[in-house]
Amino acid sequence: MSDENTTTAVWIPLTPKDVPELEALLRNEAPFVASTIDTDDHYRLVNYIKHSIHGGAQIAAILDRNLVSRVVALAVGRRVDHSSPGSATDRVAAACMAFLIAAEVLTEPNISLYELTESEDTSDGQTDLIAFRIADHIHPQAYLEVALGRAHGIAPELIEQARRIIEGRDPRAVDLAMPLRHWRRHRCVLAEIALLERTSLSGREKFERLIQWSVSPGFFDGVAIAFAARLFGRAKPSGRLLKHARSANAAKCLAGIRNAAWDLTYISHWAKQSVADEGRRIWILCTNDKVLQDLAKVAVGDESQISELFQKNWQPAEAVELEQQYFDAWSRAQSSLERSNSMRKRFEQIDELTASIEAKIRESCDG
Repeated sequence: MSDENTTTAVWIPLTPKDVPELEALLRNEAPFVASTIDTDDHYRLVNYIKHSIHGGAQIAAILDRNLVSRVVALAVGRRVDHSSPGSATDRVAAACMAFLIAAEVLTEPNISLYELTESEDTSDGQTDLIAFRIADHIHPQAYLEVALGRAHGIAPELIEQARRIIEGRDPRAVDLAMPLRHWRRHRCVLAEIALLERTSLSGREKFERLIQWSVSPGFFDGVAIAFAARLFGRAKPSGRLLKHARSANAAKCLAGIRNAAWDLTYISHWAKQSVADEGRRIWILCTNDKVLQDLAKVAVGDESQISELFQKNWQPAEAVELEQQYFDAWSRAQSSLERSNSMRKRFEQIDELTASIEAKIRESCDG
């Protein structure tokens, strides 16, 4: 998507004087990660609208669970207490929806619905899917009022109006009970990472053990390894990583692994879609989680992004050595015909491998 500096007038379905404030809010929070949008400013609304007018590739956005849950809450009539600390994320979620709807960006909440279904036994995901489709048809100005703190929620008549629009339409239901391949892979590697985190090994030793495990019996999961580089590194980055990894409560530790696996699934699904749809559709990842944003940039970046990841999280000498160890191990694995032939079987048995690692975590808690 290229910047358009012409003076062609375009219609934006928002109060004109509010648009700069919306853009400034999003620019400050920076929830968008995009690998193929050719623009100096990802938060200039008119660029998106002109892109659509000129027949550019369709733009689609994947929203993470934290944003989807807040959007769905607004769509069912819940109100935001702007005085509460958590309201900042509510305003970001509302700002994202105001911007994306006004820009006619296709929104895709399915990964968050998979997460909901897996984590909550009482949810089938379809109710939230319908609620999100209602949310997707609410006038963007209503979200902007919430984003700017001028309203506590969406007016009931606007929710009802959106509900009437989607009535009778195919809700585009998906099989939310279907396990996601990305999530299962991330869960397995993160279980190994959590097991290493519970040991008394140094951060470097933990990372080196993970690389060895990735060669055999595991596999190379680039996003999860980038996650581990942050977790085991010395830079102590801000933001949440692997919750309850050291907890004596096995249930808490395993729940933290599952939650982190969903976080990584947003990234891997977005990266896969970006590659698969290159030239036909541009994908944006929307998340207010700074850790996810950094990992997403590594997932679609070149080797310089990987180098930067090590440099940010390790002392200079260690950064160079560990990066070289990683690339050497990956290269050996890629060139190993024997390993290549065994990978299909490994992935077929991934649930058994995960269960064996989680059993070790439970044993460490019992001990």
